[in-house]
Amino acid sequence: MESDRYDELIRLIESNRKVRFTGIQGRGVSDEWIQKAERELGLQLPPSYKWWLKKYGGGSIERAEIYSIYEMGFEDAVPGDIVYVAITNRENGLFDKEKLFICESGTDEAWYFDTSQKDDAGEYPVYLYDYTDSSSFLYAENFVEFLITKIQEL
Repeated sequence: MESDRYDELIRLIESNRKVRFTGIQGRGVSDEWIQKAERELGLQLPPSYKWWLKKYGGGSIERAEIYSIYEMGFEDAVPGDIVYVAITNRENGLFDKEKLFICESGTDEAWYFDTSQKDDAGEYPVYLYDYTDSSSFLYAENFVEFLITKIQEL
């Protein structure tokens, strides 16, 4: 991923009051917990999402929560933890295992990584899922593009 896209994203985050992050900037999710999450999920999280987790910990764009890793037992976690959401979706047979949900608007929309489409850089495309008609469409080529697009839509 080009560093200028990360720089652009940082500028957008810092200049927009509707973007909030949950951790103290620069002290987000630890490598240990990211590795635990990857083992539990049975896949590698994309580099741009790991960057977000380490730098910001998680957060929200307006009312859309971006899932994080809460650094607690995944079975004890709550909605908003990416692993908890994946486990819950699997246990309830809600979505294909290739759909790893990363964000929910609180209305009729959610976004997910399509983990069956990993690119050479280890990134997954992000799809928008509409609960009203169960349709999906490509929203962004990767997580950073997802965040940039979502912030620019405000």
